[in-house]
Amino acid sequence: MGYNETLKRATYNGWNFKYEETSENWIFESTGVTMCPAPGYKLSVRTKGPWCFSVFPSSEITYAQAVGNCSSKPDSQMSGIETPEEYEHLLVRAWSMQWDNMPRLNAAWLDGVRKPECVGNSSCKGITAFKFTDPLLTENPTGYL
Repeated sequence: MGYNETLKRATYNGWNFKYEETSENWIFESTGVTMCPAPGYKLSVRTKGPWCFSVFPSSEITYAQAVGNCSSKPDSQMSGIETPEEYEHLLVRAWSMQWDNMPRLNAAWLDGVRKPECVGNSSCKGITAFKFTDPLLTENPTGYL
């Protein structure tokens, strides 16, 4: 992890490495530098790779509209919450938008749709009752706990 002072954004440069037995050499290859698209995004290094996410204010919208808003931005989609640290970042970001001072109840849409077979089915419990589209979310994200 690093930080680009000029652009005010976190950066991540991953590495792949392997050992070649025949030459007895270690081979290191950079996966390239990842940087979030703008300040205000959080760069999180997940098990499956780096992920940028943020909170976007909007008037009252449905889940489908929120997904559409995310999809309309280049390389964007609805995000899940992988870790408690990601959850805390989203809370801080929402509070910075002064949602708590607004007269109406406020909410945020996150990735996760209840599986059809789990609607009204009490045997479907917890995170396994939901289907996620966030490609870097692990099977057991702890951010929803």
